[in-house]
This record gives sequence, C-alpha cells and structure tokens, in this order.
Amino acid sequence: MKRITIFVLIISLASIFTLNSFAQSTKAFTFSIDGTEITITSEENISSDFAFEIAEKVLNGNNAVAKGVYCDNFGHSYVSSTAKTTTHKVYTTAPRCVKKTYSVKTCSVCGYQTKTLTSSTRINCCS
Repeated sequence: MKRITIFVLIISLASIFTLNSFAQSTKAFTFSIDGTEITITSEENISSDFAFEIAEKVLNGNNAVAKGVYCDNFGHSYVSSTAKTTTHKVYTTAPRCVKKTYSVKTCSVCGYQTKTLTSSTRINCCS
C-alpha cells in the first residue's frame, strides 16, 4: 500500500511540474507615439520591435504590403494581442482624455492587421 501511495504522489508531482512548464506569461510593452500612450499586451512570445509595429498600425492604420505568396496561399499567421491607448486633451471640457481598448490580430509574416474596438472611455487625467 505504501508503494502505491508513493507512486501516485510521484506521478502527481510530475504532472504538476509539466503543466507549469507549459504556462504562458503575458508580456506588456508601452510606447508613446505622437502624444498617445499605447500599451501592447500579448500572451504569445513577441519582440519589442514587433510590439512597436503593432502599436504603430493600431494608431496609424493598416498599410501592410504582402510579402510573397505565403499568406495568399496558406493564410495569415496571426498573433493575438490587446492594445490600450490613452490620448490626452481630446476634449475641451472634463473629462478631457480618452482611453480605448482594442482586440488586435496581426500577421507575423506580412503584417496585415485586424482590430476591434472593445471599449472607449473618457477619463480624468489632465487638467
């Protein structure tokens, strides 16, 4: 009986350590572009350069140029992320600033991006 208990304990510990090794951590990158603060968060492993590319496209629009025929033939390889922007002094009366949250999918091959506005809120942060 003691051997069975030890065996079950060893298997349980091994499975816990295995599951923890597959857990993903959320990465966050914050940039300031043309007076707008933007934070890009993703659970996928992205570089700060790719996060900056995502941020620029969220703010300035999607101007992706297809690289080869990969995406045309096999489809886009999307990276999912969340973009939160804070634009200061948008309105003349309080609350003057705007905070927006987007759900963003960006192709890691050609840079094509789709974004969906999930929330937009006026906030008090500037007087």
